[in-house]
Amino acid sequence: MRRPSGLPALLTVLTFGSSLAQPLFAPPILSPNASSVWTTGSVQSVRWDNGGLDIPPNKHGEVVLGYYDPLDDDPGSGHEYYDQPLANGFLVSDEVVNVVVPNTIPSGHYYYILLLGDVRNQSAVFSINNPASPSTLTTNLTFPSTISVGGAPSATVSHWSPSGTGTGTSPLTSAGTTSPSAGSTSATSTATQTNGTSDGRKLSASCIPGFFLSALLVLLAM
Repeated sequence: MRRPSGLPALLTVLTFGSSLAQPLFAPPILSPNASSVWTTGSVQSVRWDNGGLDIPPNKHGEVVLGYYDPLDDDPGSGHEYYDQPLANGFLVSDEVVNVVVPNTIPSGHYYYILLLGDVRNQSAVFSINNPASPSTLTTNLTFPSTISVGGAPSATVSHWSPSGTGTGTSPLTSAGTTSPSAGSTSATSTATQTNGTSDGRKLSASCIPGFFLSALLVLLAM
């Protein structure tokens, strides 16, 4: 009896493995940057640069606040409020979205922004000033597990030149449209701890996982 061909299964494995190796876009975040100082309760614009990236126009994003706790045993481990994004549902092609800075976090140079959704990247560490909690002494430092996320007015969509990278001050043209803001929510959330950052303009899987390779070898032997 003729042995069945493994070609259909082989094509399935190759197609699935190829989908895993699709690039993950990482547009650099222009604002906030290392010199930024946000004030709690204020409206701030998060801006990023899609220049040189072929990002489809229907991709959506999410903005999450994170921080480094200097009192951690590993100060390089970040904590993120994934359950309470500052903004979501906006188009990545807008290159801007407005957020309201939570008013329950302490002052200090500990914070960063994650741009997530159909893209991924992390901003530089920047400062937030809380007038109700101006002290930056680490001995009195306590980060809340609950942040209040409010709705921000829509942002005017502009596009930014590469020369503006890291400054957020070089608009090329104004699209005359607005980017939707975050919805108004408030809930209890425990910040999730992570390690490392996502750098570069485009990330790609380095290889197909080992079990796919094993499957390929088995199918080729059929």
